[in-house]
Amino acid sequence: MGREYPERGSVVAVVDTGFSGFLFVPRRLFDGLGLGELRPRKSAAVLADGSRIEMRGAYGAVEYPELAVTTDGLVETSEGASEILVGIDGIRQLSLWMDCCSGTLEAERCSPGSPSADAARKPGRANQIRAPR
Repeated sequence: MGREYPERGSVVAVVDTGFSGFLFVPRRLFDGLGLGELRPRKSAAVLADGSRIEMRGAYGAVEYPELAVTTDGLVETSEGASEILVGIDGIRQLSLWMDCCSGTLEAERCSPGSPSADAARKPGRANQIRAPR
């Protein structure tokens, strides 16, 4: 496959600490990356408001080039998804600092020896979503 989004530049995504998964994307992005061709697994999710949705998922990777982090996991989608959400599994290799007063979020890769850093499969910091090759 080897498809990437975006082909150049970076992506703005919402860090959703209430989402325990890896990455949630709009259906058109999921299909555009060819993830729908990989026999996606189906599941159901319960949202914060208590409603249930049907989801499809396939494995992909996210690159954080500025942090030298690449991480992979289950990329999921559902009807009506309109933005990219990065969940707890998607930030597991990162240390994040949020300043609500200034509206900034800073990130760096986990230090060597930390449990999350030791679990890393590849070295890397993130801007691209990549379908498996």
